[in-house]
Amino acid sequence: MFHELLEKEVREFLKQCTGCGKCMEKCPIPESDNMLIRSLNYAAQKKSMPTPNTINFAEKCMQCGGCNTVCPANCHREKIMLWLKARISRNLPKGYKKVLKYKGNKLSFFERIGKYLELRKKNHILDNLRKHVDKKNLKEANLLFYFGDSVYSPSKAAHKLLAIADYLKTDYEVLAGYSYCNGIQHYYSGLLKKAEQMHYALYDAIMKINPTIIVTLTGEDYEAMKNLQRHWHQKFILKTATEWLMDNIDKLKMKSGKQKITFHDSCILSRKENKKNVPRELLNKLGTVTDLPQDQGLCLCCGFFRAEHSPEEMKEIQTKKLDQVKTKTLSVECINCWNNLAPIAEQKGLKITDVISLVYESIEKEIEEEIKNEVIDEGETEE
Repeated sequence: MFHELLEKEVREFLKQCTGCGKCMEKCPIPESDNMLIRSLNYAAQKKSMPTPNTINFAEKCMQCGGCNTVCPANCHREKIMLWLKARISRNLPKGYKKVLKYKGNKLSFFERIGKYLELRKKNHILDNLRKHVDKKNLKEANLLFYFGDSVYSPSKAAHKLLAIADYLKTDYEVLAGYSYCNGIQHYYSGLLKKAEQMHYALYDAIMKINPTIIVTLTGEDYEAMKNLQRHWHQKFILKTATEWLMDNIDKLKMKSGKQKITFHDSCILSRKENKKNVPRELLNKLGTVTDLPQDQGLCLCCGFFRAEHSPEEMKEIQTKKLDQVKTKTLSVECINCWNNLAPIAEQKGLKITDVISLVYESIEKEIEEEIKNEVIDEGETEE
């Protein structure tokens, strides 16, 4: 599924590469200053182990895609780097293993114990969504909210999105939890076979639900669903949470505000899927939106795909990015961007939020009033 396609693509990209070095000039990783293109290309083509210097650079690559924006030959350097990561994936650094080890549905006995202990620390986040996590009894529904492991995000974006869906009297099913992870982080770490296994698990679950529409929380969730559409020719309509909210905008009594919001684009949704305008259209109904200056419209990655490898260096890159924010509020669309940037934003005194949360806050009183009325109605019915 992934291995053969990637190998074929990389073979063509290597033929196209002129060795000009512009990709390394654009790369935000400090090690790129001393990295030679011919060394990377050689390592991607040969079966012998790459040099330690090349391996170190590959492990630190965060698949941001900045290299693609300057390549005169349309040679997707980030895919060549991904192929290189796949070659060395048997020796993943601890920072990758720590983030990936309990995700997926095919775990050993000891991994299942480790997963249980790990998730006990996060269960307080779930609240009323606990009933949806890793469940096996899935009902058929026209609308599916796919959250994967993002259900554990402290942003509570999943909770707020379902609260909006309940407010709209919408029937739906939810697919959430580590057993239903999207596998995209494994893919970009070079674990192609593991990513395939996780996609098969998602396919089986979605076949049981048989949805007409699937709504996702993150760019990675969206990419996984799109892979299912391509590989298994699935006919469901795929939407981001922002697109779904826009579809229902006339039913939501949103209150416009005067707050100024800096928006951080998702590298997958805004750049790869060309969905830059949708979140801006929605946010402009709630305040005034400005772009992150450093990105210059290129929608560069927040660093999610580097997991927790070399965290101090990653922190420096993220700090440099957020130094450009001149408003009090930073908003994201992808919840993985929220998870990744929240610690740095908090240190800098920035309020970090997301599109779903901003919409929820604008109609929170109406939602609370609706819940209150339902409780009263239920009480009267019992009497």
